Amino acid sequence: MARRTTLILILAVVAAACTVPPVEEAPGATTTTPTEETTTVALPEIDLPGRLVILDRGRNIAVVDPDGSDMIQLTSDAGTGAAYTQPLWSPDASLIAWGQVTDDGPATAYQRVTAPSPTVVPMSSPPFYMFWSPDAATIGVLHNSADQVIDFEMVDVAQGSATVVDGGAPYYFSWSPDGTQVIAHVGEAGFAIIDLAGTKSELGITAAGYLAPHWTPRGIFHVVDGVLVVEEEGERRMLADLPGPVTFVANSQGTLVAVQSARQAAGTPAAYRPQAQQAAPIPVNAVVVVDVETSEVEIAVEQAAVGFFWSPDGRRLLILRLSPSGAVLDVLVWEVGGGLTAYPSFAPHGTFVRDVLPFFPQYAQSLSLWAPDSSAFAYAGELGGERGIWVQVLEEPQPRLVAEGSWVSWSGR
Repeated sequence: MARRTTLILILAVVAAACTVPPVEEAPGATTTTPTEETTTVALPEIDLPGRLVILDRGRNIAVVDPDGSDMIQLTSDAGTGAAYTQPLWSPDASLIAWGQVTDDGPATAYQRVTAPSPTVVPMSSPPFYMFWSPDAATIGVLHNSADQVIDFEMVDVAQGSATVVDGGAPYYFSWSPDGTQVIAHVGEAGFAIIDLAGTKSELGITAAGYLAPHWTPRGIFHVVDGVLVVEEEGERRMLADLPGPVTFVANSQGTLVAVQSARQAAGTPAAYRPQAQQAAPIPVNAVVVVDVETSEVEIAVEQAAVGFFWSPDGRRLLILRLSPSGAVLDVLVWEVGGGLTAYPSFAPHGTFVRDVLPFFPQYAQSLSLWAPDSSAFAYAGELGGERGIWVQVLEEPQPRLVAEGSWVSWSGR
């Protein structure tokens, strides 16, 4: 990925298009800003699956249950010669990986929660993005290189070693379902499959006006000549005719894809699309969901969003949208056959604003905000004058403050 995109520009564009749509609120929910006082409501005990890995108040890595209990510290020296970033669970929830910079230099590290210490793999530059392979055997890592491009490095988890296999800028990638290859979108239109040994197979041209491709069991989603397509077993299917630059995220099953497209810039020549009539037209600055099997399009939100994230069951979409005031993010959940539900707004932590939202089509594949059973989601931010890690149960009107911290990722089981 490129580090040059700024959220300020993204939010300014989104703010111009945002209005409040008619949506259902969670039972008893109230939308608040960080400066408003909220009424304390006695909430029942919860028993949610999985564990949260967080950066705590001191930016150390800790693991905690979704109700805030049973906290385990994995690091304790942040700020005294050490810095830790973006801890993430492996897909099987057996390991946690993170980026770090210590007196020994930059590295990618990973550790079992019960292990006494991590495995540390040195890097030439601090990692700014990590993505576990589906089989938890490899970690794809992006970091800056000496020649001012981005290195793509693969960490062999069993061996505790890493190899630079590719590079370029900007750089986006997605793992194959079996974890043996990635599909990479590099530079303006580079498109290739890379295996674990670094062997690269060029696939021809993809579009420049999107970020991350998405490889699912259904196929590879990307953009060609202004059309969102899926490559299935050597055949290309057209899914959506796009009016301009696009962000999209498929669910993990590859059955639905959420799409948002802006209007093409004035003076930009239209792409030649001889078969565009096969693809459904997408409205401008709306979040829509495309059924991959039928190509039917459903509008989830009629206004632009700054990020959206699928639940593990592939039936719910967490949508974050800049509020009309511009001070907070509105929180909406779209559900297949269930419409749209609004939850209390919050001010996201600066780390989420800087690192995740500008590149959310990439992070939506590697960072889980959702509980494994798709019944709740978590975020780091401020609500009602309180800052920390919040868990929003879908069936409850208010989120729960479960820990102090600035980053959260939910385990997949």
